[in-house]
Amino acid sequence: MKADDEIARLDNFALALSKDANLRGYIVGYGEQRLPPGDFLRRIYGYLDYLVNRRGVDPNLIKVVEGGNKEKMSAELWLAPKGAPPPHPISKMEVRPTSPLKFDEITFGIGCESEMSVYLENVNDGLRFFARALRGNPQSQGLIIIYPKWREHLSRAANIARHTKNLLIRNYNIEANRLVAKVGKRRRDCAKSELWVVPTSSTMKLNPLTSRWQ
Repeated sequence: MKADDEIARLDNFALALSKDANLRGYIVGYGEQRLPPGDFLRRIYGYLDYLVNRRGVDPNLIKVVEGGNKEKMSAELWLAPKGAPPPHPISKMEVRPTSPLKFDEITFGIGCESEMSVYLENVNDGLRFFARALRGNPQSQGLIIIYPKWREHLSRAANIARHTKNLLIRNYNIEANRLVAKVGKRRRDCAKSELWVVPTSSTMKLNPLTSRWQ
């Protein structure tokens, strides 16, 4: 769905909530197998952020319900009377990897932001969901890979990787010995951050030349 269509539907949803104080709103989101879980979470919580911070909806009147995967990512906007049970998704989101899982990837840099997106696109936005996944998988490590732009100094990418690791330690209480920060190969377009959940039982290793697990 195009961003302007999403915004129009969210605006109508906000209007409906504002007209009846006895209504509660729910955003029921479903991910997609090919999409990293963090990407999905930043999308549906971006809807919540838009409704609360741009449309002025009381955050106590609206909640996100995290569903599992469907053939394509989708979101349902539900209205329910106050006191009614929330809608039940047909499946629930679970992050329980048995092999290295790319939890999220975010491009960043000047000119790399979407013009009309309501998704959460800042690297810091993704860290809270990544930290939650690490806490939910205590027998795993978190791998941070920063891919710099083509002519960008590798030292800058290394600083970003270290800073990201420190944010997870300081702001989300993730143990330092569970986090690894690396710099990947240069990219021709925007810089990119990848966040991986790697089970400690996995024997796969990341090839730094190809950025593939083997």
